[in-house]
Amino acid sequence: MQQQEGNSSKLSEDASARSSFHPPNIKSAIDWEKPDFDELDLCMEITTYILNEQ
Repeated sequence: MQQQEGNSSKLSEDASARSSFHPPNIKSAIDWEKPDFDELDLCMEITTYILNEQ
């Protein structure tokens, strides 16, 4: 009987491991048109740096 309990707990662990999997964040075409603030901020910093160095 203990062996069956051990197997059932292992199965529930496997199921929880599968449910906690998150696929990589893939941007859709619409998301690429709307950059995150951090991305926009980085672009502005790089642009400012390049313009100041010329």
